Amino acid sequence: VAAPLHEASSRRSSKLVSTLPTVTLLPSPALEALLGDREDDDTPLTPQQLVQLLVDAGHLTRQNVAKERWRTLLQPALRMALPADDPWHSMDVHSLATELAKRWDYNSSTRKWELSEVMVKVEREPFAEGAMRECYRMKKMSQVSPSFFYRMDWAACNNYVAKRYKKRETGRGTYFSDIEMQMLSKRLSRHYNALAPPKAVDFLHAFVIEVERGGEQMLFCVERAIERGSYVKHNNNAGSLDFDGLHRATPNAFSRFTFHASRGELMVVDIQGVDDVYTDPQVHSLKGDDFGDGNLGLTGLALFFSTSLYDGLCSQLGLPDFALAAAERARVGRLSGSIRCDATKLSSHASSSAGASRGRSCGEEPAVTAAQLNAAAAAGDVE
Repeated sequence: VAAPLHEASSRRSSKLVSTLPTVTLLPSPALEALLGDREDDDTPLTPQQLVQLLVDAGHLTRQNVAKERWRTLLQPALRMALPADDPWHSMDVHSLATELAKRWDYNSSTRKWELSEVMVKVEREPFAEGAMRECYRMKKMSQVSPSFFYRMDWAACNNYVAKRYKKRETGRGTYFSDIEMQMLSKRLSRHYNALAPPKAVDFLHAFVIEVERGGEQMLFCVERAIERGSYVKHNNNAGSLDFDGLHRATPNAFSRFTFHASRGELMVVDIQGVDDVYTDPQVHSLKGDDFGDGNLGLTGLALFFSTSLYDGLCSQLGLPDFALAAAERARVGRLSGSIRCDATKLSSHASSSAGASRGRSCGEEPAVTAAQLNAAAAAGDVE
């Protein structure tokens, strides 16, 4: 236990030590008074009681608890976006005009959108572009730390990438669908990581902003900028994979996991990003009419299984193998033989124990059958 503990309260504080050994308690008359009320009570404090005790003593507030939990959940993705120096400083993004924007966040657990306001600085000219979207540098004033508002130090604000579709007639629903897919994928990544894979995965937190310029409402999909590492695409929504000739087990195992975790209702594909922090996913679903134009429905699910290898990582995680015809399985095997595999190490002990303990949880009957996928594959002219 980190100390110091006040001598007068050391005996009473020992009740806290036994229940939460990482707590640091500093001398406090308020805390001593509250502990004094428990002088003759030897019942160990529960974590909830300890939190309430520290709140009552003024050592923390409910707001601080929520804030720290929020920061902790963001850490896996944020670690990828913390360079030693701001590579955008010379771009003078912090000197641009400030805009007040509406911010839309999607809660994938409640399936509801949450609206707030935020101050941003966004470049007027894109610094990069793809086939469908343009990318703009952006800085956002913190909505968590009051000190940022007090100092208004835009140079110290985090860097973001704001993405806008080139076709100006693109509907509002497309922007919101993109964010819904990314936040759904982020939630599924937490369930995947609960299986203790060799390499955890994450998706960047993303949201929609809406600004008014010259009487026009402009929408952007926004996420933190990843400013180091190599950007790699691992699979797409049409069954293609391993674009750099290197087969990585993790991205494709995650796609397969999402199919079984949703009981065959959907699958996350188009896995791309830096290391195992991903962005811009696509979701295939049984319905086929949600999640944007890239949702190929049954055909998309069939295309994935027509190329994806059930490998050692899938076995370690207890994912059930999808039933394929002998000819299909042989063809997938030939495809996998033409690419190099990464060096993900699989423990034989972990593999056997995972198969026993996790196979039942992931082995629910999927909502889509092999026969349906085969029919969809034939309709989609899968070679």
